[in-house]
Amino acid sequence: MRDETKQVLQLYVERADELEQGGFINYVREKRPIGINITGQEDGSSLIDAVGPDNEATKAMIATFRPFLQQKPISFSSIVSLCDDPDLSEEWKTQVTSVQSAVNSYLDSHPAIISAPGEPLPIRRTILDTFIYGKILHIDDKKKREIYERWQSQDFYFLLLITEFNSILLNLSRAILGIAKLSKDELEK
Repeated sequence: MRDETKQVLQLYVERADELEQGGFINYVREKRPIGINITGQEDGSSLIDAVGPDNEATKAMIATFRPFLQQKPISFSSIVSLCDDPDLSEEWKTQVTSVQSAVNSYLDSHPAIISAPGEPLPIRRTILDTFIYGKILHIDDKKKREIYERWQSQDFYFLLLITEFNSILLNLSRAILGIAKLSKDELEK
């Protein structure tokens, strides 16, 4: 395997290990819920809230996770370019290409939630980008911030979007950790 390929795979595995050790993944490992909790109150009303990892765990997760989305050489789109290395196994190439394709299809699909009145149902990629760049890590993207605030003003719909966002992070983390395992195995050959 080329030295450059080896270095990228080592970096990928290292960053994936950091992701795996984070609070978000530990929350899931403890089999704690991600979803919506509805609790009846004594007065007959209901309290509805999103359940999932806390904000600190989510922010730390995104800081570690974001390079897999957009930074060379370990982003989903960049890692596939390593398939040009003739010394990588066909299994690695096939699996990584398949994972990247599945991730793109998943992000470009609509979640199984209802849309708010007057709101088009966003695709998962839009949900992910809007939460990351409209609130969690950046607030300088005015358009995404406006979308985030509009979503946030629609209580129940926003809880559905929070739950979907957490599910997106979890599913993408599984893809990242899968590629990391394949890469570890490849490095040990």
